This record gives sequence, structure tokens and C-alpha cells, in this order.
Amino acid sequence: MMELARQANEIKPKFKPFARYGHGIDEVEFHPAYHRIMALGIERGVPSYAWRNEDRPGAHVARMGISYLHNQADQGTSCPLTMTYACVPALRHQPESAQAWLPRIIATGYDGRSMPAWDKPGDTIGTGMTEEQGGSDVRANTTHATPVAAVGSGQLYRIVGHKWFYSAPMCDAHLVLAYSPGGISCFLMPRWTPDGRRNEVRIQRLKDKLGDWSNASAEVEFQNALAWMVGEEGRGVATILEMVALTLQASVLLRACGQSSGCGYVLRIAVRSGAWSGFWYLACARADGRADRARVPGRLKHP
Repeated sequence: MMELARQANEIKPKFKPFARYGHGIDEVEFHPAYHRIMALGIERGVPSYAWRNEDRPGAHVARMGISYLHNQADQGTSCPLTMTYACVPALRHQPESAQAWLPRIIATGYDGRSMPAWDKPGDTIGTGMTEEQGGSDVRANTTHATPVAAVGSGQLYRIVGHKWFYSAPMCDAHLVLAYSPGGISCFLMPRWTPDGRRNEVRIQRLKDKLGDWSNASAEVEFQNALAWMVGEEGRGVATILEMVALTLQASVLLRACGQSSGCGYVLRIAVRSGAWSGFWYLACARADGRADRARVPGRLKHP
């Protein structure tokens, strides 16, 4: 896992707006190591263990333990894995969508190919909430949704607008916010439309991030992209916050993962270099008041 993570972070995702013969595809190409880490995480239940064992006490705590171990190697893949886990409460606001999507969302199979979600053994889910003009104040969003036919939860809408931060753009679907006639609402936007065409989601660029390089984040435009409304119209923020709450839980976990893996690196380097012996000697000297006279021995085999 550690070697896979090194490869996935050193060779960053690449934006591929066009296919070989010039037609638009708006895809992101990842190193094979990224897909292998994603497959391992899904097989081991990082996004699904809690929901597949929902009737057992402590299932979510156990899932956090699985996630904690996975993230020791790579934290970039935790973005799509966590969002896939966290989307379940929000999707349950729309029973028909939940019935169609949840069996694949909580499955233990991964397929990183760009193809319709319903043709895969398992799906991953991302999010798109914030826009350039408002940031975290999603009430300032300008993206709007127009019903294709009927209105309300579970119905199909066309969405026009943009997202400043579109997490994991190669996920099979995203939960997004847009203004419908009844107010800001939550929508499930698939990468492929129900009739098998690429959805009208246009990637503008990938974010140039300081870290988290194995995973991609993007800025996108919706050009009449199709999406199903999830939850009550005008209650989109409340609906999607049920997903956000679980992703924030994961953010806390990731801080612990970073501290643990960082300490592990430091200790391994210190032990291999012999520096640990010096640290231990100084600590003992300070403990009995001899710190001012302590001399650090060089490369001792034992502290």
C-alpha cells in the first residue's frame, strides 16, 4: 500500500478534455496505483462496512477503524471513499433513487472505467456544492435547475451553472446543489445520462493543490446537465448536510491518521539512523538532572 501511494502521488492525475480523435470526453486519467488503492479500500469496506452491518452495534466505529488503517498509506483516496460512505443518509431522502443506487454504492466491487454507473458492479459518489462567488455560503449560488417534465423529488431536471470545487470528478455521480423554482435543492447528477450519453458536465481545470495529489478536484460547468432531485424541493442544504456531517467526521479521523503516519515515519528514520539512541539518552539525563552534563553517544545499538 505504501508503495502504491507513493506512485499515485508522484504521478498526478491528468485532465483529458478530448479523445484521440478530437471528440470531447472530459475525463481524468489516474495512475494505475490509484485504482488499485481504491479497489483495496472498497474491497475492505471503507465506504460500505457500516451500511452492510447497519443492524450491528458499533458498525460505524468499526468502519472508522478500517478507514484509519487505509488512510495510513494514502489520504487522497479517502475523498471519494468517504463521500461514497457519507452519501447514504442524503440519498435515502429519495426512496426510488436510493433503491436504484444504494446496492451498488455499498457493494465491494470497484470499476474505475468511464461508463454508465448502472453497468458497474459498484459506484462511487462525489459532491459539488460551492461556487466561486459565494464559497461556503451556498445561498449565494447561481446554478439553477429546470424540470424536464414533472417537478419534485425523484424527478429529472436540467442544470446550468458551475462549481468552484467539484470533488473527485471521475466519481459515477455527484450530489450537487442548485436553485429550482422552489428554492435551493439537492440533486443526484450521474456522469452518464439515463440514455447512455456523457452528461453535460464540462471540466474547466483540475485544482493545483498543495497536497492530496493522488486524488483530483476540479472546477466544472454544467451545460444542461441532467440530474434527479433528492429530498424535498427547497430543502437542499438540509438534505446534503446529512452527507456533510459524516464527511466532517472523516476529516477529524484524517487528522489522527496524518499524525500517526507522520510519527511512524519519524521513528523509523530515527531508529535506522541511530538518532533514537541519542534521544533516549538525553531524555534519561534530563530525568535525573544530568542534562547539562549529558553527551550524546554516537550510533548506539541499544538505548
